[in-house]
Amino acid sequence: MAEYRPPPDHNHHGGRRDDTMSSEATPLQGSRSSFSSARRSIQPKERNPMKERCNSYLAMSSGILALLIGTALFLSDAARSCYESFGGAMHKDADFPQQYDELGRYIVEDYDARPAFSDFLPGLAGIYGKPLYAFYVNRGQGIASFGVESKDYPIMEFQPANKAYQTTSLVGFRTFLQGSRGTEKFVTEPFGVLTTRFPDTTADFAFHTSSRPNPSHLPKRYMYVGRNEMQIQEVDPYHDVETNVTYFILPEENFGAFVRRTTFTNTAKSGNPLVLSLLDGLARMEPAGGKLGGYLKDVGNTLEGFMNVYSPYEDTMTMPFYRVTSQPADTAATTAQISGHYCLSMIEGDPSTLLPIIYDPQKVFGDDTTMLRPVHLMSRKIADIIEEQQHGEAKTPSAFAAGKFKTCFKTLIAVIFLAGRLISKDYTLTCCLPISLRIQRTRSLSSLASPSP
Repeated sequence: MAEYRPPPDHNHHGGRRDDTMSSEATPLQGSRSSFSSARRSIQPKERNPMKERCNSYLAMSSGILALLIGTALFLSDAARSCYESFGGAMHKDADFPQQYDELGRYIVEDYDARPAFSDFLPGLAGIYGKPLYAFYVNRGQGIASFGVESKDYPIMEFQPANKAYQTTSLVGFRTFLQGSRGTEKFVTEPFGVLTTRFPDTTADFAFHTSSRPNPSHLPKRYMYVGRNEMQIQEVDPYHDVETNVTYFILPEENFGAFVRRTTFTNTAKSGNPLVLSLLDGLARMEPAGGKLGGYLKDVGNTLEGFMNVYSPYEDTMTMPFYRVTSQPADTAATTAQISGHYCLSMIEGDPSTLLPIIYDPQKVFGDDTTMLRPVHLMSRKIADIIEEQQHGEAKTPSAFAAGKFKTCFKTLIAVIFLAGRLISKDYTLTCCLPISLRIQRTRSLSSLASPSP
């Protein structure tokens, strides 16, 4: 009988292994290999001493450089402070002109002879006030336009900048002085366009009764740009008169008001006092009448037929009220105009007395429609103009405050001028008179000193 032999086992027979089985790893072998890989991955990497040394040197160099820069900035600030404290006064008028005054306002010397620029006053009137807008340029007496709400409701007609550079000196705020000092008499216009100190040019002095010998006698002018005000200054060495004008918006009142404060100082050291008669105000003041911005540009001559000047009192010129008879509109209905623009002026320190207002432009400029020279004023005294009858209908009116003062050396006279819009001419009595008493205590006025350049 043949001997039984079992089938060969490839796993155990003769040490032979199946290739398929040998290529597969057992679960235990797989877990061991994974564990070994994880251990190798968390092993600390080899340190690079050269790289660490470079990083430390770089950090140290950065710290030293920052320390040097900080030290240099500190020393430069300290040197500048020492120069301003000890040596700045010696070079004030040399190659380092002062750029800011003691109130932190930017100074523009000979502003009306510089390249033209424009800016605006911020419409800020406090928590309870009513703001107005105001634009100004570095020409004439600065203010190019102001009004309420938008350019469609102007008190002084809105002009784009390119036209405002040309018209502000003529139709904006103007000041005319008739002065006498002993036997000397003169007529002059502070901030006048004919006496601008343009470089390498001579001025036309045909406006003045006495000519100036040379251009060095032209007045020196400055503009001070502040956060909420703008001031201009003229120092006239020929007539020994210093004029300062400050503009700002009246704060914390239940109606809007644009304030102009003008001061006149006698700078002559002689014993003779200076007697001044003045006209100070707006050459063209637009009446209220709805959205007039477009009508003033398109049909301005026709619109003048609707214009008129009223007064809350009979036979007085201290509080004129400017409005049209009815709102101009291409409609079948007619809308009566009730609200209007007002202006008033007083002497600082005597607010109970209001100055008369010249609202007829012909009483100042006569037939000179360019408004370059006050032809009517040059042939008579301001006191005579006040007594003349005025006509404010069917024409664009003006708003000049008239007064007469006597000043000694370094004596300052301040004239306050207000303009804005009120709901009716009767409302002028209840608002404008109290404000003329309260304006003396306004913080904006008391804090604005007249700086010396």
